[in-house]
Amino acid sequence: MWRVLCVDDDAIKARDVGEYLMEWDGNSIGAFHIETESSFDDAIRRIEREQFDLVTLDLHGATDPPPEKDEGGQDQEGRRILDVIRKNCFLPVVFYTGFAEKIASLESPVVKVVKKGEDDVNSVRAAVQEIFSTGLPALSALIQRDKREFMWDIVDGDWNNLGKEKGADLAYLLARRLSARFSGISVKEALGHPVGSAKPIELYIYPPVDSSIFTGSILKQQDGYWLVVTPACDFAQKKASNVLMVRAINLEDHELYRSWIVEKSKANTDAVKAVINNRKGDRYKFLPGTFYLPDLIVDFQEMRTVVSYQFPKETVVCRIDSPFREEIMNAFSKYYGRVGVPEVDVSSATARIC
Repeated sequence: MWRVLCVDDDAIKARDVGEYLMEWDGNSIGAFHIETESSFDDAIRRIEREQFDLVTLDLHGATDPPPEKDEGGQDQEGRRILDVIRKNCFLPVVFYTGFAEKIASLESPVVKVVKKGEDDVNSVRAAVQEIFSTGLPALSALIQRDKREFMWDIVDGDWNNLGKEKGADLAYLLARRLSARFSGISVKEALGHPVGSAKPIELYIYPPVDSSIFTGSILKQQDGYWLVVTPACDFAQKKASNVLMVRAINLEDHELYRSWIVEKSKANTDAVKAVINNRKGDRYKFLPGTFYLPDLIVDFQEMRTVVSYQFPKETVVCRIDSPFREEIMNAFSKYYGRVGVPEVDVSSATARIC
């Protein structure tokens, strides 16, 4: 059951929003448990000490300056609560306000703005549906549950059997547990998504955990994108004084794509499809784009070696995640490790069979 806090200085309005959700029969999200607050200060205290899955907020409090004169709503109680949430926890927000136009710029996948008086029931429900369709509330709840179960069932419940794992090593144990628990397949199963193929966004770690350069880092420089292919062991052993990179060409800048734009013949179409589906030989590797990265074609023949300290680390866009990173490194090694041999004449054997 999803726990929701509805905040409005008009207690009746707060209760109304709660009823929109509690009486939402047949929704794909699940049941809602509703708590209401007509005091913004009390709402902040509850958000800081309790666990909620969603909060609905009125923008304007009774003691706020007139919202008509408050551009952006910065001095309104609802904005203050949003700032508290951003500093303390992850909690999706639905603003339910008569001054929606003042905060339209706040809209995002986890912050929605609904105007009072405009098909209220359906508008609130649609906003909540959009937030939960991201899968973020479900994943956040799963992380909290898994962490809680680990700490109480394993650390506390099995304390006497942990032996040498007591102490600081437990942090590593928890980290590895969470890492394994939230692998790509586990997340798909938890969210009810089909298992068997990867979404493009699953290929990358974004933003990178830190700005250091590692194997699989994708850098954006003045002349385009580059992929780091220095072996991971060199970074681990601090031997990577020079960084080896291969060019990652924007798909739209590649000669095959440009030829297709000029003439959408079957031959040109097949050539572009071949490179996108990684059937264009060992030289190329296609990396699908996301909102922070264009479609890229890695060309193993275009290489560059750079002294590691000669480029700013803020050029790191993202890092290719495992196992895709290892697959690309294997492809790179295979391309440069291939052995060229003369073609063998098998005509005599073919003649016997035919």
